[in-house]
Amino acid sequence: MDREASMCGDSCNGGGDRQQRQELAAAARASLLCLGGVMQQHITAAKARAELRKELDAIDAEWRPVIARESLRKELKAIDAQWQHAITFLRISRAIVVSIELSKELKAIDAGWEPVIIHEAQKKKREREERVAQVRRELRAELKAIDAEWEPVIIHEAQKKKREREERVAQVRRELRAELRAIDAEWRLVIARESLRKELDAIDAECRHTIKLRSALRAIEGRIKLRKELKAIDAEWEPVIARESLRKELDAIDAECRHTIKLRSALRAIEGRIKLRKELKAIDAEWEPVIIHEAQKKKREREERVAQVRRELRAELRAIDAEWRLVIARESLRKELDAIDAECRHTIKLRSALRAIEGRIKLRKELKAIDAEWEPAIRLERAYRAIIGSIELSKELKAIDAEWAPAIKLRKELNAIIGRWELSKELKAIDAEWAPRIARAELAAAADALKRAADKLQALGKMDTTSTPGTDLIGVVTTAIATLAAAGMQPAPSTALTSVAAEVATPSTALGV
Repeated sequence: MDREASMCGDSCNGGGDRQQRQELAAAARASLLCLGGVMQQHITAAKARAELRKELDAIDAEWRPVIARESLRKELKAIDAQWQHAITFLRISRAIVVSIELSKELKAIDAGWEPVIIHEAQKKKREREERVAQVRRELRAELKAIDAEWEPVIIHEAQKKKREREERVAQVRRELRAELRAIDAEWRLVIARESLRKELDAIDAECRHTIKLRSALRAIEGRIKLRKELKAIDAEWEPVIARESLRKELDAIDAECRHTIKLRSALRAIEGRIKLRKELKAIDAEWEPVIIHEAQKKKREREERVAQVRRELRAELRAIDAEWRLVIARESLRKELDAIDAECRHTIKLRSALRAIEGRIKLRKELKAIDAEWEPAIRLERAYRAIIGSIELSKELKAIDAEWAPAIKLRKELNAIIGRWELSKELKAIDAEWAPRIARAELAAAADALKRAADKLQALGKMDTTSTPGTDLIGVVTTAIATLAAAGMQPAPSTALTSVAAEVATPSTALGV
């Protein structure tokens, strides 16, 4: 009975314990679920960080060649800037060498093809000269045909112009003769008067000395007569009047009779002039026939000179006509030919232009044929030179690459190391900046969950009171859950949850700090 009572008590106690275990397991499960959510968030954040790190690594891997290329480009630019003068000098020297070789090749080609070129040039020159001669012959034949066609018209026009010119010359001569006659009729009296005046002036010039002598003689005779009269007066009045008184009286008489004396002297001068005029008139009357004869003689001489001048002028005009007749005819013919040329100039220009165009077309065809003939050789030569140049350039570039390859490789490795080091510094700076905040938030959430789980376990009396939050607390919680699972209440937690709890216990490992 006691055994049965104890068994009943045990069964009752066992039922109560099972119920407590179930509640504890449910509370632990809820706590673990909460802890699992926190751990899942932490795992998600860690995965996000890992994905971000992978993305950064992918970006680094993707852009590393570009960065390396840019750094290599900068280094190459620096190297180019450093070795620019040497490279320029090298290029110039190579260009000079290439140009010298090219000039030698061209000279060799010229020397090889010079006879052919000279022969072709001479041949073209002969052909051109033959074409020019042919054109000249054709033009000469055309001009002869034009001359033969227009010769009667030209001769008729020349004769017509000659008659017109002779008529104009005759008309001019008649007009000149009429003008000379009018001038003679108009100026005859004036010329006669002028000639008579000139003759009188000549006679005056010849007889001027005689006239002066006559006037001087008359003045001397008058003075002699006056002296005789004065002497007679002096002889008559000398006894009565003293000479002084007579002189005074004579002075007074002279003073009183000065006007009379002046009038008398003027009268005597007038009388002398009248006498002189009479003498001149007598001389004129005496010399008038001679003067008229001389004037008529001079007139006849002048007329003869005028007639002689006219005859000489007429002879000169005839000589000029005879001398310049052919020239005038030639000039008229030349003018007519110029007019014909002016009329036919457009046709001649068209013909010459057409022939020039034909010559150019033929020359162009010949040049094209020569180009077509020599084009494969020229292309082959160009390709050969290009290949040689590219080979030499590739050799030079390979030599430059071989020379600078260690430095370039070292610079690439150094740039890669510097890039990784800078990226690592940036990532560490980001982790150092955000790790405390993330760890603080995650640890706060985990600590809160563990505290609630520990409080629950402690309330159930399944947790040691000496445990502290940390690794022991997690171990206690894990042990309690395992115990409950062993009792058949719930399945054991997965190793993932345990590992999450371990990560929560050591948050520094999860953060990668």
